Amino acid sequence: RRRRERRAVSSRAMAEEEENPYPVAPGASYIESKFPPWNEERVVDELGKLELDGKPAAHEDDGKFYDAEDGDACPEALAMYVETWKRPELFMHDQPAVPMLLLKPPPPPPEDGEEPPVDENADPDDPSPQRQRRELVSESVLFSANPATEWMWNALRLVNQRSDVIDAGDFLWENIWPKDNDGSDPENPPNPTVSANGKYAVRMWVVDQWRCVWVDDRMPVDVFGRAAFPGARPIQLWPLLLCKATLKLMKHYGVLPRVGSHRVPMVTWLTGWPKENFGVNNAEGALHDRLLNALTDAVPPVRAKHKAKNALPTVYLRERWLPDHPPPRIIALCGPAGVGKQALVDRLCEEYPERFGYGLATTT
Repeated sequence: RRRRERRAVSSRAMAEEEENPYPVAPGASYIESKFPPWNEERVVDELGKLELDGKPAAHEDDGKFYDAEDGDACPEALAMYVETWKRPELFMHDQPAVPMLLLKPPPPPPEDGEEPPVDENADPDDPSPQRQRRELVSESVLFSANPATEWMWNALRLVNQRSDVIDAGDFLWENIWPKDNDGSDPENPPNPTVSANGKYAVRMWVVDQWRCVWVDDRMPVDVFGRAAFPGARPIQLWPLLLCKATLKLMKHYGVLPRVGSHRVPMVTWLTGWPKENFGVNNAEGALHDRLLNALTDAVPPVRAKHKAKNALPTVYLRERWLPDHPPPRIIALCGPAGVGKQALVDRLCEEYPERFGYGLATTT
């Protein structure tokens, strides 16, 4: 009987493991169980399935992947700007194929007799694999969509500034799956590509290791049809997906109402780098010295030539003004002169002062 019981327990355990591709270690925390350790082989296998945690996850309207539990996670400060949620192919009717990533073209190969370009930031003692091209089409390509997400834009911008030191495969968009190739060709390193079913895996540093965060590609848009997340010009998907994965982590950490990089460790989630708060005490220049030591190999008061350390310095405002009501919608009245446009505006503002107001108009 004991042998039969042992066989039954073993069979049941094997069945549970087959149902759950990400077994959870005994005693794991809620976050550890919700976001399993990164396993690329399993991620690649799961990307083609319209499932999440073993349950069907297809949207009833378009049949694409939909995270019903967390797909609409949105802080209150951002919600006032959000009109609806759209897939990328619906952002712009004249550009249904939104690209994942746009990089600068590689430089032409050196001609005969020319020396190949040398990376001045490269460390000859660094044993890590060579980093792939990380130059976006423009240095000012990233932008903040609105005040509620400005801190997320700042986190992306900071990490983008240190593309020369972040390990190969760990840089911003390199943490997004699916990929355009399997990485077997060193001359053609993999980059993220658009998912046909709208399902993406984002690798983020959570609880001291890389973990998997599943997201769909439904994005919040404002009344003008623009994505409400920090984005890139020309429009690209990778910053939107990283922001959506960040909001999902914020929801499960219970910090969705918080705004600011000092309250949400987005940079750490994107890089695995620890964070240290220096405070604001600058008695006798102490804060300046600490910043210098964090960014250089120099010890004050020495100001010798140095090589920058792997650090991301940033300053934030502890308190920031945000609007307490949704932004106004603009109504434009069009018509030839003398038809009564101004009379209609005056009457609307007079009879419904709580609904309508005047706007300042300028010409181009």
